[in-house]
Amino acid sequence: MRKPVDSSNIAAVGWDPRTMVLEVEFHHGGVYHYLEVPKSVYGDFIHADSIGKHFHKYIRPTYSYRKAEEEAEEAPEAPTEPNTGRSPSGGAVMPLIIFGAVYGLYRILRG
Repeated sequence: MRKPVDSSNIAAVGWDPRTMVLEVEFHHGGVYHYLEVPKSVYGDFIHADSIGKHFHKYIRPTYSYRKAEEEAEEAPEAPTEPNTGRSPSGGAVMPLIIFGAVYGLYRILRG
């Protein structure tokens, strides 16, 4: 869960102790997950005199990140039909996945 912070660039931050993911929400609307952030780094971050300066000096250049996916309530609903190995459009998905795995193994073994 993100908590609002006093910053001109960052709107809110949160940290998940189970996954060690730091979540940063910017005022422009983007949300990013910074990976493998220790609890001590999160603590220093939220208690910094300037959250934005601390972020740009210690968090952004140090930790891998990815843009957060849409919130669950905004995500499109999944199809309710049983799993048949086919996409909702009717295309065969499972054979393509198996082919990709077999072809990848073939390339590894072939050298």
